[in-house]
This record gives sequence, C-alpha cells and structure tokens, in this order.
Amino acid sequence: EEYNKVEGSITKTFDYSKETGNITISNNATLELTGSAKFKGITSADAATWNTGGSLSNPRSDLAGTGTVYASLAIGGYDSSLSAMSYSTEEYNGASWSVGGFLSVNVQQQGAAGTQTAGLSFGGYDGGYSITTATNEYDGSTWATGGVLTTARKQLAGTGTQTAALAIGGFICNQTEEYNGTSWGSGGTLSTARGFLVGVGELNAATAFGGVIGGATKLSCTEEYDGTSWSSCTAMTTPRYGLGGAGTQNDALAFGGRASTTVTCTEKYNGISWSADASMLEKRYTMGSSGTSAKALAFGGYPSTGVGGCTERYVGAIT
Repeated sequence: EEYNKVEGSITKTFDYSKETGNITISNNATLELTGSAKFKGITSADAATWNTGGSLSNPRSDLAGTGTVYASLAIGGYDSSLSAMSYSTEEYNGASWSVGGFLSVNVQQQGAAGTQTAGLSFGGYDGGYSITTATNEYDGSTWATGGVLTTARKQLAGTGTQTAALAIGGFICNQTEEYNGTSWGSGGTLSTARGFLVGVGELNAATAFGGVIGGATKLSCTEEYDGTSWSSCTAMTTPRYGLGGAGTQNDALAFGGRASTTVTCTEKYNGISWSADASMLEKRYTMGSSGTSAKALAFGGYPSTGVGGCTERYVGAIT
C-alpha cells in the first residue's frame, strides 16, 4: 500500500529544525509532554527598565502617591499652572490618568497610604501655607475627613493601609504616628529626624530611607520599623531627598531624588543591603510614587526644568 500526505486546513504549530535543534511553537499552541523531559541551557533574562507612561492632567510637584501600577492615586501637590497648591486627585489605570475626587483643602508635601479605592492623605502644607494635622480618607470617588495627626508636619512619609497606616518623620521631626482607621496614636521615634524621606511596607514592618536635614544635609540612612521601634540598617549608596519609593520592608526600591544635583539613579533593597538598578529616564525629585519593587510608578515632581507631569513605569529584572 502507498500513502500520500495530503495538506489540508490544519495549521502547523510545532516545528523542529534538524539543522539547529531548535523547537518552535506558534499560534498560541500548548506544548504537551508525555513521559519525561529535561531542559538545559536556559540562560535568557530581561533586564530591569523604566518606560514612559501617561502624563498627569495637571503637572505638579510635591504631591503624594499610593496604590499599584494599575490603580494609583496622585494626590494634591503644587500646581505651577495655578501658582498654588492643588486639591485635585488623579487616578491611574495602568495606561492613563483621569480626574478623581477633590480634597477638602489644597495640600502639598503630605503623606499618603492605602489603595486607589481606600486611600489616605495626611499632614503637609495647606492652602494657607500652614502646616496641617488634617487627614482625609478616599473611597474611590470622594474624600472624607478622618482623625487628625497629633503633630502637625510637612515633608513626611506615609505607608500602610487606610486602617493601619504610619506617618513617619517630616520637617523636622523624628516622630512616628500610627493610624487605626479612626485616630492617630504615638509610635516609635526615628533615629534621625528628617524631611522629604520615603516610607514603604506595613504598620508592623516598614522601612524608611533618604531625606534631608534643614534643607542642606542629604541623607542615605535607612531604618526599619517592627511596630514598636526603629533600628538603623545599611545606608543607600546615594544620599538624597525628595526621592520616590515602593515595595515592602525587605524588598524595596528607591529612585530619583535630589543629591548634589537631581538624579535618575535607582537602588534596590533586599533587607540587608542596597544595590544599583536601572536608571530613570528623567531626573526628578519631590515626585509621587507607588507600586512594588517589581513594578513601580514615578509621576510628577521637579524635572530638569519647570514642573513635570510625565509618568515613568519601572519593571524589574526577569531571570
């Protein structure tokens, strides 16, 4: 008997090259292996990168940010087009920004915590250029008044959730306050009082890094919080303030900021030490930031000239 192969409408999705030994799978086909298989020599990796995202509707500096790369909040800040502080909120969906609810007061240099649908904004400079104790809670559409801080301050850091947040440091303060969703209470004191620092993590497991003393001394110091007290850890390589940050206590990212000049450098923290990572596309400081150490956002701030509205998205290395 003789057999002749007839080509029909079947689409070939699996191919093997006798010359190179390469296997090709196409058309979203699934490779099913029966028996055992062994893969060797897989060494490819994608390096960490920063990419451009959608721009803020209102370019501003000294704003606060919280959330994830797919659901972030940009809160308040200084709007150069108005030559005034902003009460606006913008929401990011992973591609573009849209207008959200308005704060009850204009504010800049405040702390923030939580998510896009359960956010928190506290402290900072209000529209009358007074340092405020005000706290506002966001439900995804509107802001409502929350419990007031014990100590009024600006340039502070914030992290945690809407019902379990930390207010850290500020100009010039070493105090930590803890929020339970209703009121603020005293927490441990930082070893180094400072403003324009960053905080990441949770109420009982946070890390604070960077900052400035008196507008002149840039800091690289890093401290970890266990829910009761702060302890000093390995410092960043580059001292700076007004930087962005994202991540958790033992897996954090620090990016941008102001050293002797404005920088693009990024450093990654593993709970023990800091190491250099991919540089940002644009120099900036006093920006908003959000996300994790694997996927982070930087938006607004002071770039090389003027006030910026651009967004950059960080994607960590894939090995």
